[in-house]
Amino acid sequence: MSWSNQPQKTWNQRLEIFINPASGKGKSLQIFEQIKPILENHNTAFNVTFTSYAGDLKNRIENIDLSSIDGLVVVGGDGSIHEVINGLMNRQDWEKAIKTPLGIIPGGTSNGLCKTLLEEAGETYNAINATIAITRGNIQPLDILRVQQGDRFYYSILSIAWGLIAAVDIKSDNLRFLGSLKTDIYALWEILKLRHYRGKLSLITADCESPLIIEDDYILLWAMNVPWAAYNLNPAPHSHPTDGNIDVLFVRRGISKFNLIKAFLLCNKGQHLAIPGIEYYKLRGFHLDPQDGEFLAIDGEPISSAPIKVEVLPNLARVFHP
Repeated sequence: MSWSNQPQKTWNQRLEIFINPASGKGKSLQIFEQIKPILENHNTAFNVTFTSYAGDLKNRIENIDLSSIDGLVVVGGDGSIHEVINGLMNRQDWEKAIKTPLGIIPGGTSNGLCKTLLEEAGETYNAINATIAITRGNIQPLDILRVQQGDRFYYSILSIAWGLIAAVDIKSDNLRFLGSLKTDIYALWEILKLRHYRGKLSLITADCESPLIIEDDYILLWAMNVPWAAYNLNPAPHSHPTDGNIDVLFVRRGISKFNLIKAFLLCNKGQHLAIPGIEYYKLRGFHLDPQDGEFLAIDGEPISSAPIKVEVLPNLARVFHP
């Protein structure tokens, strides 16, 4: 049944909406104007704030009064949601703040979390359906990943990438105006020159007391909290946002460029795992010591290439869902 044909639940919402005008192709304001009538027709009161620079949203979330609102909504991409989660977790009242429901209106390049939530509900991925999900007021939990690097902590809602995938995320950022095509261009370039990175992985599975340690030369590591890294990339088809696991895909040195290109092309349908050289684990956590290689990213945002420890915080956050 189409959402438009379903009876609408009406309730009074108070939402704080943040618009990131720099997300994706810079069309967040245009997208908001498109979905604004839906909010107005569903007894939704809202205040709109525009973010000005990288980190601005995180700073605002750290200091906002959450007592008078029913949810935080972002018109932007996964990087914006990353800032919201890290802002909430950096508050003194984080244990209560992280339960604030989050809504995502896709305005970025990738929008993997929004795609995940709509896909699981069998709904078409678009800003209209994402907005209707918020107006319905249905809430579900969301795992988040805690990343420790030295004495610093980061929090991830989407992915942790090292090697080729992180290089694509970081280097393609200056081509946002191309939309998802920027990823395709840089992925092909990185595969053609195909670097490898020395590192040590310690994998913590649910059924083993001691970690599985693999020290080797790697092409890439992709650790996913949700199935979709972007609306058109499904690297972790067995993942679920509330299963308490991290789905980790990695590729070691020795894979052919042909197989790597084939895996990338099949990744949009989640059909890449059968390609020789693709290794896939469901984990409770892992440690990564990137002994060689400067590219490491959390939710597409670069961090230093020092060792990290990653663990799941099950069902900690809350999101609006269809």
